[in-house]
Amino acid sequence: MPSPGGGTNPDHYVYVSNKFQIKPGAKITNELFVGPGLGVGLQGGVFLLQDAQGRPDPNKVLKATFKLSLGGIAGMTHMEREWAVGRRLAPIEKPDKGIPGFMATGAAVVTRSHVFRGFILERIHGQNSDKRIGKATFHDITYVRQLLFSTFKALHAAQRQLAFHHADLRLANIMELDPSKTPPASPITAPASLRRPTDSNIASRISANSTASPPVFHHSKSDSAQDTALPFSADLTSDPNLIASVSQGPAAEQEQGHWSQAQQDQIIHQFRIIDYGLADFKELFGAGYVRSNNSHRHKRKASMYRGTSLGKMAVPVTDDDQAEATGATEEGYMRAARPIGCVAFLPHPSNLLPQIAPIERIYRYFWKRKGDVYALLWDLQRFLDGRVWPLEDELEVRLMIDLIRHVTGVRLKAYFVPLSADQDQDGSKALKLQRKGISCCGAFKRNDGFLHILRIRSIRLRSWFKPHNPGLTAAEALTSPFFTYQYDEDFTPTIY
Repeated sequence: MPSPGGGTNPDHYVYVSNKFQIKPGAKITNELFVGPGLGVGLQGGVFLLQDAQGRPDPNKVLKATFKLSLGGIAGMTHMEREWAVGRRLAPIEKPDKGIPGFMATGAAVVTRSHVFRGFILERIHGQNSDKRIGKATFHDITYVRQLLFSTFKALHAAQRQLAFHHADLRLANIMELDPSKTPPASPITAPASLRRPTDSNIASRISANSTASPPVFHHSKSDSAQDTALPFSADLTSDPNLIASVSQGPAAEQEQGHWSQAQQDQIIHQFRIIDYGLADFKELFGAGYVRSNNSHRHKRKASMYRGTSLGKMAVPVTDDDQAEATGATEEGYMRAARPIGCVAFLPHPSNLLPQIAPIERIYRYFWKRKGDVYALLWDLQRFLDGRVWPLEDELEVRLMIDLIRHVTGVRLKAYFVPLSADQDQDGSKALKLQRKGISCCGAFKRNDGFLHILRIRSIRLRSWFKPHNPGLTAAEALTSPFFTYQYDEDFTPTIY
């Protein structure tokens, strides 16, 4: 912990008295005081920040740790590590320098005796995305597509720049921002395929006498990494360096020209990834071995890996000099292990973070070789299986189901019914009335069935023990037809 005297960046640390207590009215600075609590967790709680007159700060909150918190006593993740991760992702005082799509992190609150007490966070006005998707009347496939696209886009940038691994990415850790209470930010753009089809396109698509079926993935259980590229990288406007970092392969060359001509459409809903308590910066994440910049290599004893299946063959090398003498260089093994066309990451700061707690190591082993894309889609299954969707959205829903199956290995059940003329504004009432006509073990297969929880348990276990592609990266997920398919193609829905 840096010394309070001289040379410490005030944007990084705020020093308080050794007797500082986390309670409403406690002074942090001359302008900031602890306000009412918003929620309490294993490690601590979140509190509003207010000025001397008691007016709440609209943009910041305090996340504080308790001295006798259950998380600290049990040896779970500590808040200082979460703060260190958040500072590298999105510093709150430099909104234009952080990675878009992540909750910003401010200064740490530290006592004069160098005891970490908490840190300042961006105040997010909105709700967890699982609140909306968890409603019984939810059937908005456009919302799901925008949520996944925004999350994967932010995750792709973090993986490219920092080898970031969230390790706890689920719907509860993705916040949907309230546009009326959120200051304008840089727009998150998407290719034209993410636009919802117009009524005329829907009508023509339904009435067409086409037998075309939506494209599906070819599932592969191979651990070998695939050559991937982000097809609409021309649409990424947040970071020019990120655009240049996208792999250039045959698939990219075919798609780049098409997407560069597509009109972009701003995503209506904005989202933030939150909660970095289990996050890390690792060269080993999800899809395989990705190396950091060669200029930051250092001599170390290590085990190098052959081939594209990590860990299948370990070759002990005492140091870099001996490796070069024997021809078994680190660069050679890394070149064979990483995906073709994968670019070098920026230096990863994993060695600068606080040590991982013992219980957290057990949790990490439980999720070994399962990436963030898998974790999010694995959690999404329990919300979307057995739902009733509008008939005109069948193509989009089936593409989403294909994406989930490609990663988790389980195909979800979906029902499609036409919207009636007396529907509500979003069609919820009409779809709910149509559920009565669905038979065939509906209590077990329907999302609102009283036995559906048993099917969810089965889905989660099957997708856990036998997933198809649990190490899929965000860049690979963004090439899914769910995001890139042109929805104005002819498609004939099937009535169940």
